[in-house]
Amino acid sequence: MTAKKVVQFILKDIPELQRKNVSIKDVKRVEGKIKALVSGGFKQLQIVSDFDETLTKQRSDDNKKLLTSFGLLYACPSVPENYKIESQKLYNTYRPFELDETINKTKKSEIMLKWWEAKNQILRNFRLPPEELETVAKSNIILRDGVLEMFRSTYENNVPVLIFSAGLGNSINAVLKKNEIDFPNVKIISNFLNYGQNDMLEGIQQPIIHTLNKNEQALHGTEYYDLVKSRGNIILMGDTLSDIGMSTGVPNAQEILKIGFVYQKDDETLEKYRNAFDIILIDDQTIKSEMVSQKLRSTESILKSSDAQYVYRSTVSMMSTKFLLNKIPELKASHVIIKNPEVVEKKIQALIDGGLKRLQIVSDFDRTLTRQRNEDDTTPLTSFGLLHLCPSFPESSKIEAVKLYKKYRPCELDETLSRKEKCDIMLKWWTEEENLLRGFRLPPEEFEETAKHSHTHLRDGALEMLKLMNSYNVPVLIFSAGIGNSIEAVLKVNNINFPNVKIVSNFLKFKDGDILDGMTRPMIHILNKNEQAIHETEYFDLVRDRDNVILMGDAIGDSEMSEGVPHNTVLKIGFVYEEADQVLSIFCDSFDIVLVDDQTMNIPSTILELISKNI
Repeated sequence: MTAKKVVQFILKDIPELQRKNVSIKDVKRVEGKIKALVSGGFKQLQIVSDFDETLTKQRSDDNKKLLTSFGLLYACPSVPENYKIESQKLYNTYRPFELDETINKTKKSEIMLKWWEAKNQILRNFRLPPEELETVAKSNIILRDGVLEMFRSTYENNVPVLIFSAGLGNSINAVLKKNEIDFPNVKIISNFLNYGQNDMLEGIQQPIIHTLNKNEQALHGTEYYDLVKSRGNIILMGDTLSDIGMSTGVPNAQEILKIGFVYQKDDETLEKYRNAFDIILIDDQTIKSEMVSQKLRSTESILKSSDAQYVYRSTVSMMSTKFLLNKIPELKASHVIIKNPEVVEKKIQALIDGGLKRLQIVSDFDRTLTRQRNEDDTTPLTSFGLLHLCPSFPESSKIEAVKLYKKYRPCELDETLSRKEKCDIMLKWWTEEENLLRGFRLPPEEFEETAKHSHTHLRDGALEMLKLMNSYNVPVLIFSAGIGNSIEAVLKVNNINFPNVKIVSNFLKFKDGDILDGMTRPMIHILNKNEQAIHETEYFDLVRDRDNVILMGDAIGDSEMSEGVPHNTVLKIGFVYEEADQVLSIFCDSFDIVLVDDQTMNIPSTILELISKNI
């Protein structure tokens, strides 16, 4: 057999990345990401980019500050002076909050929404002919050098480009049109003006996009979403730290190369950008430094060559061994459903390559870490059920809780309901359940005592898996819409309340010692649990550099638990039992691996064993 020719490729081969204004914190990681992008080629690639000060220059050649897409309104002759004055006041009020990294994400998001809503109110009751934006666009907003060439390359190679902007979409359209780059492969999500009669402005179309809520979840249910859902490789570009979340919600995301543009040069700012982006470009007014178009343009001929492949000199020996699903007997069992074996292969290989140091586990609790059915076919207790079994829990409240379950559980399982409809119903259920949890005495120690004698059975192998993750110091996030006090008790009585385990759930509030007073906030239900809830916590700092995730759940909503924190590879494992025939197809669209009536942790444990061999 003739040996295949190996083309060696490392970052040193790219002169643009050796310049002084290019900073890369983790060279090996970036090498691995670029290798994955090149290997995947154009067919697996999409571009996600901010607009203002990312695709556009941050300053002119004579060092003057350039207009943003909202700022372009200032140059329009029909925009009244009072709008400009009020807009500047809003900027002076809210811009410092946008830049303040000491404010937590939830609070800042509320402030940004206030800013944008206030801006929405002043964009009313004056006439603005749409053609004015086109007239003033080209001379007031300047694209970075190389942007035009990059867009042409993506169009020629059929690579989708998503421009995600908290600015003004009408201005963005005008700039692209003036520069002759209004290509059909480009999608813009931004704030677009509402027009009434005679070109009269009526504010901004909803939903309002601000700097902290722009991510690809906004694409769900659109034609563009269908276009990119099989494109798991992403080049993301932005100029603010919040831009790294733009790819959140991308289905089947595999590799995300994050490129950040920064103009400020102080050490503190640079370090924050280095931690958030893979490559940062300091005071760089071009797109050329990304070398993406050039490097990917060479990919086609390389991929077509049967005797060539891209590998890196610095890649460890395990990378040269191709991982194949058929090498794992457990994954060939009849109850294991894998819709896209090629995607799953690549994800498992990426997890193995990353090793335990880049891994975290995100798991639901009820019916995921615990069984969906007992060996005698009875239904195991949930964390809410364990609460109801506590001796001090009133019988009347138990009866009402059962009524609520029978009323709302079918809605939880009904996949014909829209996300918003189901979300409203779940919030109503949890609110009514909370009303039952007030005004009676419940000693906290009853949880552990009840857990010892309950039928809250962990899946076979769950105990061993959690012990193994603790021994390897792999963080485990248990994300549950159940009762956190019950989960803590179950872990404690099984001696697995390890320091690497974090629980985000609904915890009971007590007053006057042990009198129940509802649940802590925010209330967690099945459709709002994601990793945004751990922002500004010690756990978030712990998992910041762990960009590979194994996610496990038993509900469609669980497939989104890892959203809110940028990741490279997320392998999603779904457990199906109830209504399996009806929901199997939907589960296969949401999870990479679906396990039908599997009451064990055999599959996750097998994958973890493969990863642990490459510590």
